[in-house]
Amino acid sequence: VVKNQTATATFVNERDTGTGKVIKVWKQFDTMTAAEQAEIEKNVYFTVTDSNGAYLKVKESNGSYIYCGTQKTKTKFALKNGAFVIAELPTGEYTVTEFSTLSDYTIKSEKPVKITVVKNQTATATFVNERDTGNASIIKKWTNPNGLTTAQKAELEKNVYFTVKNADGAYLKAVSKNGKYVYNGSQTAEARFMLTNGKFELTELPTGKYTITEINN
Repeated sequence: VVKNQTATATFVNERDTGTGKVIKVWKQFDTMTAAEQAEIEKNVYFTVTDSNGAYLKVKESNGSYIYCGTQKTKTKFALKNGAFVIAELPTGEYTVTEFSTLSDYTIKSEKPVKITVVKNQTATATFVNERDTGNASIIKKWTNPNGLTTAQKAELEKNVYFTVKNADGAYLKAVSKNGKYVYNGSQTAEARFMLTNGKFELTELPTGKYTITEINN
């Protein structure tokens, strides 16, 4: 301090920040293409709230979200290539919630998910959506006025096979296990399903519509 002047000392306290990252995992038996993943992710969005229940306010830069405060209105965070990042996030606890309009996927992870952001680190929340599945049974009936023996039916069934296509027109791929066919994706080549004792069964089949065709010589 000098005569008739003001000496000033300035102290700056900067809020510690880190990064929050949300990752989406799609569990299904087919491997999705990048285009298919982008299309399905249009049906999903997330909200993020701080420990006071306020929604985050952000701006977008270089494909990431940058924190710039809180607000009362909902901010919708969209996925890009299965993830999104919020940078410059003040340290503390946050709640991430997924919203989905998909009818064929079940959210398998905890909902909502809490993350704790610490200084200069990335806190990650992972959401897993698993494709819903069911089973299908295809039954073959042989009508003969005199009846057929088991051996005769078995002989007839050697001349019959079936194909199954999904809603996109792709043939199903399956592996045989314990007398049943277990779904294992789709392919462009024809896959043949054979009868055993008048029927065949498909298990772990993704929900949706299928077309079954009998090929008979």
